[in-house]
Amino acid sequence: LTQTTQLFFLFFHAPSAALAAFTHEACYHLDLVRQNNLDTFCYYPGVLRKNRPCTNDQLQTILDAHVNNALGSGLSIAYYSAEDGADLGNVGWNGWNTTTSPVAVCLSGAIDNLPNAFVSTCRYSTRDDDFDDPRAHVPECWVNLPQQRVVDGCY
Repeated sequence: LTQTTQLFFLFFHAPSAALAAFTHEACYHLDLVRQNNLDTFCYYPGVLRKNRPCTNDQLQTILDAHVNNALGSGLSIAYYSAEDGADLGNVGWNGWNTTTSPVAVCLSGAIDNLPNAFVSTCRYSTRDDDFDDPRAHVPECWVNLPQQRVVDGCY
């Protein structure tokens, strides 16, 4: 690899030294992450997604586990090791200095004013507050399902 190629890879693919926490309200298209009346950051999807197959096996596995609470947290927004699916923590997770694995963030939420309508999504995360960055949503996998158990009061 050329030095330029190596620097490109290091800059765009290596884990960031930044945090991955949500610290303020953020929007992406019609979706929103904001604090509810209990000061908990929650995901509010704007619309149901068209069903399509997920093309990233790693994210699909983590999404399935997130929705089915197989990873144990029951948090509507949670960070996971993309390598082994280990639960890393909630919206305030800041453990970049403790992992070299890629990090996935999964979000589940109810659509306002649409009864029994939910979206759960997973994608990779590399820094604080990257929800409103379009580059952070490629790749991304989703299903129109809620989690089986939610403990943070978001829905």
